[in-house]
Amino acid sequence: MNGETSRQKKVVLVIEDDANMNRFICDILNEFGYNPISANEWYGASDWLDRVNPDLLLVDFMLPDLNADKICRILMDNEKTRNLPVIVMSSVSEFAVKFASSDSGAVCFIPKPFTIEDFIGKVNDAVGHIPVAAARNSGSDLMRNADDFLDSYIRRKIY
Repeated sequence: MNGETSRQKKVVLVIEDDANMNRFICDILNEFGYNPISANEWYGASDWLDRVNPDLLLVDFMLPDLNADKICRILMDNEKTRNLPVIVMSSVSEFAVKFASSDSGAVCFIPKPFTIEDFIGKVNDAVGHIPVAAARNSGSDLMRNADDFLDSYIRRKIY
């Protein structure tokens, strides 16, 4: 078989309450070989944790029902999810948000807006995929197509 099946792909649980941003993040992840699962709040996402064993959790810092700091602490207190890597995203890039994220166990922080290259690089690093620099140096389609993906994505949304 040539391609990966959806379970062979790394599963990323995305918790983002802004529907457009959620869709955009899931589209990026899908384009770069991940299997994204989407939720718009923690309580919906926590149901997924019981059914799926995600490889990564991408969570917006400020959600309607819980913030990422509290979510990370819940995950750390649970034996089953203690080792799940978490990336926190936020349009608020103040030091306090970054500190709260790292202090609660997140592996990194992604400020919004972000570049696709930076975003996918941090995702790859968090799940142990090939680093962005290595992908770029090897001539990988991963980095070569980042700009093409963004251009075509914007065109599909505008036209």
